[in-house]
Amino acid sequence: MKAVTNLVASEDAAHGVIIVAFAHGWKHNAAWDDGNVQAFRTVLSELQALEITNSTRLAIPPRKVIGVYLGWRGLSQTWAGLKELTFWERKRTAHAVGQGAVSEALVELEEIRKRSRIQHKEEESRNMRQPTMLIVVGHSFGGAVVYSAIAPLLQEHLIDVIDSEGKPIRDPERQMKTVQQGAATSVWCATSPQLDGLGGVYCENVDISPLVAPENEAAWTGGDSIPGVLPRAVDPEAAARLWEVSERLTA
Repeated sequence: MKAVTNLVASEDAAHGVIIVAFAHGWKHNAAWDDGNVQAFRTVLSELQALEITNSTRLAIPPRKVIGVYLGWRGLSQTWAGLKELTFWERKRTAHAVGQGAVSEALVELEEIRKRSRIQHKEEESRNMRQPTMLIVVGHSFGGAVVYSAIAPLLQEHLIDVIDSEGKPIRDPERQMKTVQQGAATSVWCATSPQLDGLGGVYCENVDISPLVAPENEAAWTGGDSIPGVLPRAVDPEAAARLWEVSERLTA
């Protein structure tokens, strides 16, 4: 795994990356002809194409999409009848795998992401570079792998949202809201006449989300607390393409 993280870090130093870590599901493995492997390759190719298209529009160098396939023995039996009997055993195995090497791998990848944001902050603020991103996906029991891997990390993250007395920190500007504040937008969407006859809109802070300005897209993508929605999220052509790709991958 160290060779993989060293390669990712090297690519990040050059131009920023989008890291997609994928844990496959039950009845699958890391064989080159496995269905999950083939679908993952297709998704990475489509994601790279979208990244190039969007970066060209923004006049920013595109990030390289790097896939990390988290393989485990999701397929322990090849006989058709016996495969179905491995459900509970593979479920336990998925949780065990997540608590070991996968957790370590995700921690290292997250460290690369965080280190990149610090080292290249100036370039990102001047729109000379896009922020490095880490996307983690789990399919089927791969979701159990991912959950077991990141659960301890999420618990550590609570340190940032709880004060020294154990009370939640309230800071709406950073999306750290009370229960009532957090639910307000959903209630507004369900009851506001402003949305009558409208569909397919993004809402936040008790209003329809504004579009993020082009000069703020890199910071928004990097996780900064900037209100709004990216223009590509409401682009009908991009939506149609996503639908087409989704149909092809799930057919």
